[in-house]
Amino acid sequence: MNTFARVFRQSLTCYALGCSLASGMAGAQAVAAPPDELAFAAAQEAYDISHWAEAHAAFAALADQGDAESARIALQMWRQGQVLYGRAFEVTPEQAQRWRLLLNCRAEDAGAGCVLVSSRP
Repeated sequence: MNTFARVFRQSLTCYALGCSLASGMAGAQAVAAPPDELAFAAAQEAYDISHWAEAHAAFAALADQGDAESARIALQMWRQGQVLYGRAFEVTPEQAQRWRLLLNCRAEDAGAGCVLVSSRP
């Protein structure tokens, strides 16, 4: 898939899921690993064909590795599971906290207190 198509799909996902999450965490530190493009593409493909459990598991694994965009999607799927996907997704409180931290740091553009090695645009 070319870059334009990938960005367009991500934009559609962002629109469908909602693009903002309030974390309420200030001055937190997080370290994000470089995203695994192939794994992200596979997760996105599973999402695109409505394989919700597979998509959530893949996005959750990437989020656990420090990918902020995957964290955003995994959190939205978790929060809106019953309404949008007809099922609940399991996320531990620790995972949710780490993922919110990634989003908070990304929103601050790696500002005060945040150290991001890599993040999706």
